[in-house]
Amino acid sequence: MVCWSNVALADGGPKITDSLWMPVGVNLGWAVNPSPVRNGFLIGPEVSLVYLDQKGWWAGAYTDALYDGGSERARISAGGEVGYAILGIDLGYVTTLRGEREQGFRARAMLSLAAVHLYGGAGRLSDSTYGELGVLLKFPIELWAEPVRRPWMDRPSPDPAPEAPLPAEGPVPPGAPLLPEQKPNEPEAARR
Repeated sequence: MVCWSNVALADGGPKITDSLWMPVGVNLGWAVNPSPVRNGFLIGPEVSLVYLDQKGWWAGAYTDALYDGGSERARISAGGEVGYAILGIDLGYVTTLRGEREQGFRARAMLSLAAVHLYGGAGRLSDSTYGELGVLLKFPIELWAEPVRRPWMDRPSPDPAPEAPLPAEGPVPPGAPLLPEQKPNEPEAARR
């Protein structure tokens, strides 16, 4: 632990890799409905499939089913979502399930903090516009991830050191310097 190198210390944090996630959770919110329909709570499940790249960009698709306590109707929505880091938007098709069938679209902006997503947006059904504010509580399930690449993995390995030249065969010309391997062995008595 004491012998960490500077590279190891600089590389100590979590790494974002290209990955595929399936966040699953619940939507808790508030619907702002057009008059004379009352405003009310929103509740329902939501699931997404999101690709996250190592630079922090993400894109995917979502679907949800919400009960609007103000209008006393359920609606489903499906669409796409994109974002960078903690900011994102989604846009999707929406339709009601109970009562007179209405169709339209919904757009939301969101602040995404991994398992907690705060959102606000508006939707349009037939000829009326409504608003939504809420929180998505989602459990992200990792489906696939590229292995983490550390900076030291991308560095080229150094070339091996060149080998020392082999001593020349045969007699050494007079006055030429001798390599250690070419020097004659001194008798044991001379070394003392």
